[in-house]
Amino acid sequence: MKTWFLSAFSICGCICACSVDKIPKEYQEIGVPETYMASTAAIENGHTLFQRHCALCHGSQLDGEGSRSDLEAADFTSNGWRTHSSPRWMFYIIREGKSHSKMLGLKNKITEMETWDIIGYILSETEIQ
Repeated sequence: MKTWFLSAFSICGCICACSVDKIPKEYQEIGVPETYMASTAAIENGHTLFQRHCALCHGSQLDGEGSRSDLEAADFTSNGWRTHSSPRWMFYIIREGKSHSKMLGLKNKITEMETWDIIGYILSETEIQ
């Protein structure tokens, strides 16, 4: 699983360069802990954190079908989402929230490493088709 995860992560990182110009400079320079995010501990903790903080809107299956159907939450299982996102972009959005939407930032609720855990979980559960 770790080999697949790192390969998918590398592909996503290459494809997603288009998002970099939308990320504030301080987030563009953050190191991405690839190996850590692929660890079993990070993925398991990310699953727990996702269910606690994200599933209400994004759905427990990561499909955007949470119980808050009145919101337009990202479907992390869609190819469109996956090819237009990067781990840094995800980190920025999770920490700061998404402007012009109801996506609130979690930087005052979770640590930076917990943010990477959530990203690791999302990336481990979704595939580029």
